[in-house]
Amino acid sequence: MECLKLTLGVGNITYNKSDNTFKFKVANINELYKVIIPYFTKYRLVTQKRADFELFAKIVEIIIFKHHLTAEGLQRIINLKVHLNRGLSDH
Repeated sequence: MECLKLTLGVGNITYNKSDNTFKFKVANINELYKVIIPYFTKYRLVTQKRADFELFAKIVEIIIFKHHLTAEGLQRIINLKVHLNRGLSDH
């Protein structure tokens, strides 16, 4: 995970005692949009997580362009979130 953090130049690594795991977290929306999304767009995931990533990227884009501040934009996020961890559908 340290290599991932060094490669990306963003994020934090934390240890969770309750499940004995390390987690890599990027909470800054601009870092997600400018670093994480371009990285995983270039180096595509090949598992089911790719579908989740594509949904996640759409949600981040809605927030970056402040469309989440409208009822329609917020509803779009809700509709996309429903599909997370379930794969892509036509949306």
